[in-house]
Amino acid sequence: MSAFRKYFAWFFYRLGFSANAITFLGLFLAAASGGLVWRGRFTEAAAALLLSGFLDLMDGSVARLSDSKTAFGGVLDSTLDRYGESFVFAGILFYCVQHQKNGYAALAFSALVGSFLISYVRARAECEMENCRVGFWERGERIVFLSLGLLLRNLALTLWVLGIVTHWTALQRLLYSRPRVVTVPKTGDRPMRLTPSYWAKATALALLVFFLKPPF
Repeated sequence: MSAFRKYFAWFFYRLGFSANAITFLGLFLAAASGGLVWRGRFTEAAAALLLSGFLDLMDGSVARLSDSKTAFGGVLDSTLDRYGESFVFAGILFYCVQHQKNGYAALAFSALVGSFLISYVRARAECEMENCRVGFWERGERIVFLSLGLLLRNLALTLWVLGIVTHWTALQRLLYSRPRVVTVPKTGDRPMRLTPSYWAKATALALLVFFLKPPF
């Protein structure tokens, strides 16, 4: 742990913040950032996004400092990171649609999909190999670049870059993993899906689609 992160982790720890509390606070700030972008308040959105990214650095450090690090905590952190990024790009997408910039809305959607693929390819590859952390555009780099674009009010260029390069990093990870994956023998049979319970759920969903109409 760097001296910088250790200092701030100790600060949060002394204030009584748990690692999970910091994780949820970061999610709240990311959601606030998305809402602020939607309203066109780019400077405040950038500040909220940067603070959310800073807290994402702190939650793991606080967990280690307080000796409360768990495997589930890492899963929770990664899951909420994806929700947070969704809120930010959703806010950008709604802003673009509201101002009739449908092309940029499509780029915002592309950037969101690319961001998810960066994380997914790594997670899936590391089920078969030890490490797949390659490529430049990880979450921290995306947050800093997007925040800079908001601060400079150059959202157009930011979306062009993120809408393309996120897919490049995902492709880099895919190509990196191809010659390195190790086939792991299956330890047991996969549970069967075509059970009576499965068919009951499928039938209920089909009936909902055919007969139920939303009130608005």
